[in-house]
This record gives sequence, structure tokens and C-alpha cells, in this order.
Amino acid sequence: KWNDTLAIAYCDIKSPITIEGLKRAGARMCMRYKDPCFALPVHNLESQIVGWMFLPRNGKPFEQEAANGAKSICKIQDGMEAGLVCGPTTADALVDGYEKTVIWCEGAPDMLAILSMYPDAIAFTNPHGCQEHVSEAQRLMITRHSHKCFVIGDADRPGVEGAIKRSMAVHGTPLVAPYDIVDKHGKDVRDWLWGEDIVGSSINDMLSSMKEPPKETVEKVKPWSAESKQEPTVDEDAQQDRWNKEIEKSEIVLRKVCLHILANDP
Repeated sequence: KWNDTLAIAYCDIKSPITIEGLKRAGARMCMRYKDPCFALPVHNLESQIVGWMFLPRNGKPFEQEAANGAKSICKIQDGMEAGLVCGPTTADALVDGYEKTVIWCEGAPDMLAILSMYPDAIAFTNPHGCQEHVSEAQRLMITRHSHKCFVIGDADRPGVEGAIKRSMAVHGTPLVAPYDIVDKHGKDVRDWLWGEDIVGSSINDMLSSMKEPPKETVEKVKPWSAESKQEPTVDEDAQQDRWNKEIEKSEIVLRKVCLHILANDP
């Protein structure tokens, strides 16, 4: 059940994200690995929800060992190709094509910050980070209506390279958060929106404040090859459940065999 008070606590940690921005992204409250989370919907080509991205509400990585220290975890329905993490308004805009300028953010906090500051923005992210290969569903969601897509990466080497590769896949424009580029853990769009006086600015003003990736990096980065295309995501929990059931069945059969042997032992 949604609770504004609990949501405000997250917004205080992750300024300038607001409750309104969370709701525009379709956020729900839930538990994941015993951690209180927000669940953000993953939509497919038909604007249907095919999975969820989970963000801990304390703004920190997941604490449970099973999560391996991840900042977010995404679960897609078995056999479904990864779509885009976005709210219903953005999903409908991508399906219907009524908004031509769209923004592909590197992560959920960037998306939430943009939706918080610019209510009319069409912003989204992908489920599995800046190095996730663009799926066919993601590509079509952006290109079938010839959307003008701005792909914004964090100011670090993986973020810049990922933004360039994603922009290549959807014929978009790569941009980088306007900070010095570092090897890893660079600053992002949310940092920029938090630190700047953006009152009265437009989404175009925000895009103009981003910077282009270094020319030498653009020339060096190659698009993802067809051979390395990402396979449909498997729901790890569902897979583990199937394995557990198979193990349980094997144990039951083994116990029956042992009891049969004991009962017939002279």
C-alpha cells in the first residue's frame, strides 16, 4: 500500500526526486529480499507491464546477500524480451507516438528526477544498467514513430560508452551529465538537477545544459554486434523455484526407495 510519508523519506535522500515524480513513473511499494522497495513497471511494445524494477527505499544497495549489493534489481516475466522502465504516460507516448522528444536515462534515479522536475517529460530507462545491450523491443519502442531520442549517460567511462552505444541502436543523440568524466562512479543527471537553479527552465533547457561525449570516445566506440545480442531475460526467482521443486521431488523419490529397501531387508 502506498504511503506518502515513507515516500517522502526516500525523496529527502534522493533530491530532487518528488512523490509526484515517483507516481508519474508508476511506482508502487513492496518488499524485495526483505528490503522495503519501490517497484517501477517495465513495459513492452504494447504498453503492457512485463516486469518490475525494484529500488530499495533507503536509497542504498540491497542488504541481503542474494542481491549481491545491487542498487536495483529487475525481474522480467519468463521468456519476455526486456522492454523499458517507465510510467504509463511514457509507455503510451512511445506506443502512440504523440510525443516526439524522448529521454533515455542511464538509471531510475535520473528518470525519477527528470519526471519530478519536468512533469511533461517523456523519460525512461532500461532494466539492466548502462552496458545492457539494446533489445529489439527497446529499439522498436523508440524508433517505430521516429522519436527524437536523447540518451544521457553518467559522467564516467561506462556511462559515456553506454550512452553512445544506445544512441547508435536507436539513431539518437548521446549526451553526458556536465561534469568531468572519471573512470567509474561519475556524477549524473540527478546530481545536476539537484545542484542547479532550474526554476522556470524547460526540458529543452535541461537538455542544452548536458554536454556531448568526447569526440575521441565517439570515434572509438563500436555498436553492439548482432552476435552479442541479449537473450530474453529469465526470471531468476522462477527458475530457482523450479529447481527447488525438482530437488524436492528427487528427495521424495529417494526416501521412498530407502523405505522400500528397509521394509524388504531380511
